Amino acid sequence: MIKESELQKQILDKIKTKGFYSLINNLELIDDLLDKRKLDDFMPNLSLDYLLKYKYLESAKLILRDLDSELEFINGEQIKNISLNKDEKLYPDIVLYNQSTEKYIILELKRSNISERQAITELLGYKLEIKNHLPFISDLDIHLVVISTEFNALLKHSVASLILSDIPVLCLRPNLEGDNFKDFEIVEIDSWTNTNYPVLNMEAFSGYTLCLYEHNFDNKLNDDKVFDLITISIDYLKSKANKAGSHGFCVAWKSINKKSLAKFSISIFTVNPYNIFYNSRISSNSNFDNPMTEHIENCINNYQTHSIATSSIFDISGDMIEFLKEELNPEFEFPCNFRGFRNYLYDNGEAVICDSWGEIGEFIRMMYRHPNVKRFIGNKYFGNQNPVTFFRIYDLMTQNFTFSKGFDSCADFFKFGIQVGCILSILSTILSNKRPIPQFENHLYWRMLDLVNTFQEIAITFNDQTGYSNPPHAKFNVKNRKKLIETLNSFIDWFSKEINPKSPAIRMFNYGLRYHIIFDSYTYSKFDREQILFLENELVEEVYPYFCNLLKDMIDGGYISTDSKVVEMLYKIWCDLEMEDFNCNPNQLIRLFIDINREELFSSLKKFDNGYKIELMRLHFYDLLTHAKSFVKTKFEEDIINIIKRFDVKWLMNCIEQSKKNNEKVFINVNDNGTVEIAHSQNETIISFINSLEEDEVLIRQEGFVEILRKEKISDLLD
Repeated sequence: MIKESELQKQILDKIKTKGFYSLINNLELIDDLLDKRKLDDFMPNLSLDYLLKYKYLESAKLILRDLDSELEFINGEQIKNISLNKDEKLYPDIVLYNQSTEKYIILELKRSNISERQAITELLGYKLEIKNHLPFISDLDIHLVVISTEFNALLKHSVASLILSDIPVLCLRPNLEGDNFKDFEIVEIDSWTNTNYPVLNMEAFSGYTLCLYEHNFDNKLNDDKVFDLITISIDYLKSKANKAGSHGFCVAWKSINKKSLAKFSISIFTVNPYNIFYNSRISSNSNFDNPMTEHIENCINNYQTHSIATSSIFDISGDMIEFLKEELNPEFEFPCNFRGFRNYLYDNGEAVICDSWGEIGEFIRMMYRHPNVKRFIGNKYFGNQNPVTFFRIYDLMTQNFTFSKGFDSCADFFKFGIQVGCILSILSTILSNKRPIPQFENHLYWRMLDLVNTFQEIAITFNDQTGYSNPPHAKFNVKNRKKLIETLNSFIDWFSKEINPKSPAIRMFNYGLRYHIIFDSYTYSKFDREQILFLENELVEEVYPYFCNLLKDMIDGGYISTDSKVVEMLYKIWCDLEMEDFNCNPNQLIRLFIDINREELFSSLKKFDNGYKIELMRLHFYDLLTHAKSFVKTKFEEDIINIIKRFDVKWLMNCIEQSKKNNEKVFINVNDNGTVEIAHSQNETIISFINSLEEDEVLIRQEGFVEILRKEKISDLLD
């Protein structure tokens, strides 16, 4: 085996004669992968795995740009000590300098498992010494390049740690022909475990609200003055948060309650890592049997750390609070996750400015410029701090809107009906009252904002498609109430006519539209009890039989997972029906219900009183509909292989391979709007397909008018 010193000499000679950049044989890898996320029809989403991968790609591209030039050798031909202190010994393998960009490039070569343990430690030591020579030089002015024949777990994790700390690093593997150096290839770093956590949802962000009380309630500051203070204070918050490696955002808002002691507040949210662990544990069979995971499990079980904000929020807001104290009396109050906060704003607040930092901030700014995002939010440059723009981008990147994965699920049609129905009821209430009702006005604003992306998804999907007329193009102006009602009714008419009236999708949409007051907790608590009672009786007559059929279909089809909320319902039903001992695990319980014939189950379910039937439907109807197909045909004719190839196929295959090692039943799921994801299933048909796969095959499920399961050669996808 060639010695490290001899390999270094050969590398130096080739760099001198051919140039560093020309020695890298797979340069196209970086641009190909980065270009995929710039495609007009690609919609980024805030996936943790996606985020980590693309940080490395951006880092590699930055360094490659500075390698593509004439480089000056500072150290390498003769390895010398670069320390300012003669008593210290710092001998980097190679130090290069790009004069045109004024970048230093430190190369560290490792040839054995033992020496690779030292690689990152040495690189950071040499980097610090350059900073000793040039105080305050930027991290972006010093590039680190690791050259190694092997990249084992420790080295990969060390590199990933640098990437997450925004330190540019590139990994290269030298290709050898015998004992002769040939060229380099870029190494993709995949040291982070695939979390199987598709997007960071609203529960993944936890925070606290900083209420801004007045020092003197008899001499209050005017709104413009407070707004200026908030804007400046957020700058202090972002600066501290970025230095701390925090990732999150804040929403400054104004209370609509005239009796509120704090007219303005700032709610601060950061990613809750315990919540990510909690959800990853549910969806993954990764190694959770180690001291670290045991400790985190204890924190979650004993202190509910997956559902509360981390104390780092107090640390990053220190300078902000000190600044605000000069004019106001800031006090931290109620903690909550972002979903709870948004629900609170429905009744209580109007957002005035939003901002973000860390990886969340970077992602939001990237999405703001993305061509496909602009199709949704338009080209009006309000800036991503504008609340409307911020919330729309947030909902896009977290897939937090109805029909975000296409039009295949009846659940989305049901939910959409509820959402539209609630807005119409709120509008009707506002118009029937002579005096303004601030809470209803505020609800209208937030509920319309929740639906804007949904209306846009419908318009883009059905516009100019064969067999469909164009959807109504009208602005949903919340200030013109009567016009908004006309617009919504026009949209409902188009929606109901264009989608097959006999399809279950329209049936579910109409259920949601008709019975929205019952299924929406806000309207259920606010509207006339006599009207609700009439609708509840009708719901039992019209919908409960369908609910019972759907429940049996989902059970028999194997669509109910053991961690589903529906299992809780099955336990309760089994108990309330006073059947035999139900002290069994979820799998056994589901099997018991499979063995009950349909007529016997229906006969038992009919015995419940109306109140209990309504409770079952309110709690579980949506969950059951999640797996009920809509049979809505959209124009989705592109070959499924071409769709998958728009994404990073190699990464998808790596994730699947890793999941297979953990005995997980995973496949590639292509939603009917062209989005691609790795999915898990407990459905017996899908599992039997997965079990029949050859070593070089993967299962693909294509959603849509007709569900298609197909096996594909991995090599064909990678080609």
